[in-house]
Amino acid sequence: MYRNDENIIIRTQQKGIIFKGKETPKLSPFQSIVELLNQEEDISPVQNVFDKIVESKNIPISNSLFRLSASILKRYEDSSLTQIKNSGLRIQIKLALVYRYDREEFDKIKSLFTEIFSNIEDIKIDALNKDEFPLALANFLKEAIIIKIKEKNIDTWIRQENISSGMLKTLMYISELYLAPDDSVILIDEFENSLGVNCMDSVTDLICENKKIQFIMTSHHPYIINNISPEYWKIVTRKGGLVTVKTAEDFHISSSRQKAFLDLINVLEDYPEGLEDE
Repeated sequence: MYRNDENIIIRTQQKGIIFKGKETPKLSPFQSIVELLNQEEDISPVQNVFDKIVESKNIPISNSLFRLSASILKRYEDSSLTQIKNSGLRIQIKLALVYRYDREEFDKIKSLFTEIFSNIEDIKIDALNKDEFPLALANFLKEAIIIKIKEKNIDTWIRQENISSGMLKTLMYISELYLAPDDSVILIDEFENSLGVNCMDSVTDLICENKKIQFIMTSHHPYIINNISPEYWKIVTRKGGLVTVKTAEDFHISSSRQKAFLDLINVLEDYPEGLEDE
């Protein structure tokens, strides 16, 4: 780890951790240096940045129920948008809070969503009807909420379990753009999973346009790779047990987006054991 071009931490198998030229007492080999030394003045800023990382998990949410408890509603009743963004709550709960307490911000999210899915005219976050689940579960599910959408020229609302995974994932990505704390770092593994071709380009463009949040994404999809400048690529390669992370420049990949993907294909042919593009 470097600070002002000076290597302040070295970790080796022989000597363990050397911090600012001195060997430390033996510390756990199963924890990162940042975690072990996060109280040190030189390390704490790194920990503070790591604390801003938000992992966007590729988990199916179509059949998931979310609980918006009375205590959370009360706690954030008079909160500002910034307080909701910095709350550390799951993105679905943040979305429910702005739906209830900041409809103007919610409408911005809805507007972007309906631009991508032009057949949708409205979104709401609704409580479950008590008649929709067995009496035995009534107490457990009384605070459950679900997402509903309404298509144009159709009177009935579509419940969350009947909304496509691509639609729901797009809504969550847009919500993260608006509701993640400023200066967050959002990790998205296999960004294209469940995103249809009709929304992949729009969501990619929204992420590229956002200047307040840093995104670290893995992807193998040509559209996504072609629409992110090679200067931001990190190419992860593996030969046997050796994993290496390099830049596009290290592989002499063209800065031209049209040619860059073809250059990347040539690199891929040299690493048949595995290559991931971020």
